[in-house]
Amino acid sequence: MPNSVFQKNIFILSGLLFFSTLMRTLYGGSPLNGDEAITFNHYALNSWKDLIFNYTDTNQHTLFSLFSNICLQVFGENEWSFRLPSILAGILAIPLTYLVGLKLLNSRFASFIAALLILLSKPHLIYSQAGRGYAITVLLALLLIWSICKLIQSQNNWEGAPLFLLSGIGLVIALPSNAVFLAGSALFSALLILNSKKNNLQPVASTFKKLTAYYLVLLFAATSYLYGIREGLQTGVQNYSVKSNGLSSLLGIINQLIEPFGSWIYAFFLLGIFSFTNRKILFAILSLLAIPLIILFPLGATIFSRIYIFFLPFIFFITATGIESLFSKVLYTRPKIKAVFALVLIGLLFTPVINFWTQYYPARANVKEATMQEAQLISSAIKTSVPKNVLVISLLGNKEKSVLIHYLEKRISNDMFRFLSGEKPEKIFLIAHKESPPDEFPLGGYLQDKFLTFPKKSLRKLECKENICLYEWGIKLNRFIPPVADLDYETKITFPTVPQIETRSTTNLKLLGDRSLLINKATKQRLNLSSTEIKSVQFKNDGYLLLSYLKPFGQKSNLILWDVAQKEWPNQAALLNPYMGRVKSKDKKGLWQMTYILYPIKKGNHNLTENFYLDEALNEFDAIQSFFIALR
Repeated sequence: MPNSVFQKNIFILSGLLFFSTLMRTLYGGSPLNGDEAITFNHYALNSWKDLIFNYTDTNQHTLFSLFSNICLQVFGENEWSFRLPSILAGILAIPLTYLVGLKLLNSRFASFIAALLILLSKPHLIYSQAGRGYAITVLLALLLIWSICKLIQSQNNWEGAPLFLLSGIGLVIALPSNAVFLAGSALFSALLILNSKKNNLQPVASTFKKLTAYYLVLLFAATSYLYGIREGLQTGVQNYSVKSNGLSSLLGIINQLIEPFGSWIYAFFLLGIFSFTNRKILFAILSLLAIPLIILFPLGATIFSRIYIFFLPFIFFITATGIESLFSKVLYTRPKIKAVFALVLIGLLFTPVINFWTQYYPARANVKEATMQEAQLISSAIKTSVPKNVLVISLLGNKEKSVLIHYLEKRISNDMFRFLSGEKPEKIFLIAHKESPPDEFPLGGYLQDKFLTFPKKSLRKLECKENICLYEWGIKLNRFIPPVADLDYETKITFPTVPQIETRSTTNLKLLGDRSLLINKATKQRLNLSSTEIKSVQFKNDGYLLLSYLKPFGQKSNLILWDVAQKEWPNQAALLNPYMGRVKSKDKKGLWQMTYILYPIKKGNHNLTENFYLDEALNEFDAIQSFFIALR
């Protein structure tokens, strides 16, 4: 490479690296928010054996978690450490896009435009700052293509072989759905080898044999891994696959991937296809886009555009070629028009980008969630100063996307289980963000659009750890139904004779007591089933009902204790600590959900009965009990 060319490339790479570092580290230490918090709660500091050999759900992102856990152990438990693998992958992908562009496009200008588009890309920026596997996917996809180019262009296999195998296997471990990119890369390799014949780089036959051998090794490793986690993959496909709407689904995916730029990208993408001078390389790039779609669309992978995040560099390679074509060929003889075009292009690029930045970065700076440090501090305070007879309710932990779950789940779930087992809580403490206290926090989750806030006058702030505060709710709590602890109360509930419904007690499916309630429903329609026994009571003051019970984890059917004379369900209802209420069955093979519901009830006469919402064919309930809460 001539010295002047080398200097120009270094200058471009340095600039791309500087701005990618600046953009992807800004507010990198903000509180975890969204799906990345789920990944942290479930998989932070898990053993590498658990991560590799078990695949529990689509939030696992195994390769990211492996790297992230190392960072957490080395640099401590903080947001920077957790996100560091994504941040580094996002930063490095920008200059690597330029280098891969030089290999495929043979144009410094088009390669720079492609790297610039990735630099300004909304999804790439978001996932570069999120603790997930998507930024790593983009980096590994580029490394895989880079290694293929090296293997084809060089006689020395050691320049590309290790990188080829590591990046290929890494893609599948990062996200199992990335296996489709490997399939696309196989056709890409074949077309690139045919192109090498034109350039007399290496004998075609020997290059085919070499790449085929490497792909066989990669195929064996990838299929072995996917087979080992097949049960989790099957569950993921069942939970997240939807029927494709064809072109509209595809456009929806592409529109999200090309944000924030807008539909003008399509024009330059099409122009790039028609103006691409090397057709074999064009078809090779298009194969990286077409093969994954051909495989994934019939499987119903049409909901989340992030599954196709590896498309980004290759969409922008073709788009950049179209921009270069118009810039250098059509406008070659008209310098003034060329300058106007450059200004228009800058406007098209940066107007939507700046609009996006002005919303994105302030939102990251003002995330009202607990940081890891705050969660650790409040968790320590609860362990040392909150007695065991207190029911702790985490308002932030009411959402699965809060790190409080990671630090508080063991303590809170143990207390919840103990109260279900017969002990009575004497007090209720609430955890909330100081900018969203319990009297302002909309707590819901049990009935659709039915939210509850705690009355301000009954709250007493106990202490704050930075932005997270602990409040005492001034209440008096008494057992209600049953009036004394009875772990088999649910088996004593009487029901009317209803066609297609069978109710019985069972000793086979239970967690507490000797028996549990089993309700079989012989129809797919949702049914309500009410007890025949009416409990007539009079409340002297307004208050709350706290209802708790056990049901198998994942069961949608629910229960509520309500007045038969009321025409509508309560206008406020809250599901308490829903993501801290999992408990293993006695045989350790299944999970139960501890369900705690809180809702207000007016003073006066009430005729209460247990009302069951039945969604599944088989419904199980155990350890049903309720408490009446009066405000002091």
